[in-house]
Amino acid sequence: MKQKLFIKSLNWVAGVIIVQLLLAIAALNAQQVSWYTKDFGFTSPEHQKYVKQIIWSKAEIPYNKVANSKLETRFKLTDPIYGRVFLERSIRNSPVFSSGSKKPLENWKNNFEYKLFIDEKDTGGRFGKFYEAYYNDEMGKKWTTWQFSPHLIPPESADEKMIAQAWEKAVRGLENGKHKVRFELWGVMGQQRTSGPMAVGEFTLVVKKGEHIATGMKFPKETYSGGNASELSRQLKKALISKGMASASEIKKLAIIGNWVHNRYSDSKKQYRKISAAVLFADKDNDGVCRFVTYNFISDKTGSSWTVPRFHSFCNGCPEGDVVCP
Repeated sequence: MKQKLFIKSLNWVAGVIIVQLLLAIAALNAQQVSWYTKDFGFTSPEHQKYVKQIIWSKAEIPYNKVANSKLETRFKLTDPIYGRVFLERSIRNSPVFSSGSKKPLENWKNNFEYKLFIDEKDTGGRFGKFYEAYYNDEMGKKWTTWQFSPHLIPPESADEKMIAQAWEKAVRGLENGKHKVRFELWGVMGQQRTSGPMAVGEFTLVVKKGEHIATGMKFPKETYSGGNASELSRQLKKALISKGMASASEIKKLAIIGNWVHNRYSDSKKQYRKISAAVLFADKDNDGVCRFVTYNFISDKTGSSWTVPRFHSFCNGCPEGDVVCP
């Protein structure tokens, strides 16, 4: 009799604990539900199979044709790399947290970032971020799958070019052999972030001797239409050398972009003109990839003539990147 009462008492205590847990979960959900919205959920059986993962291929992976796609876990340095992200919930429905806090917060900016690890080393670049961006409200609330392709050949949109450049920079200089690559997708909003990665994708990158990263960028074409182009090019190159930006042997090519733009100094009101040129530098790492940067040059009006151009500045927003060395 006593044993039955004891068991009954235990069952009652267990019931109370379960009710308390359910109430706690309900309270947590009540905090979250204020901004939760219906998202696209699982878009296919494959989505459910690969949820919280990034899968890879050498060709585009349509969200509704994953079963027909040839997935890969091994790539060469020169291969195109296409990925597809499968989330459990949309970015907006994935709460972020302040450091040391368990209180879920709404990622109302729909911000996210990718982190990159190669051989377990954070190779994400500045501040440990390989790439960061945000979605508009519709995408942030509803999308649970999208493409993420670190190495498109060639990249087309501005974002694709940015991602391709980050990838090329991260893998340049890797030693011959196999390397473990891992991408992590995190929801972020300022200093707040999701409790863990929303999706993770891994593959093996094989680097062979003499193999170079394929780059989708091209060195800009010269668009200068004024006279004496060869002499102007010589003067700009000399200005770079005089400024100490490079030696003569380091400058492989120079392309003048656009024509002279005339203006006046705000203080002296004297006339000056400015022109830009893309400069291709020699291959320093013997990896077959050359860096190019665009610079501004200034010439001043003196009487009826113009001074020899001098180096002025780095050209913000102008072409810059890596190309296959000529």
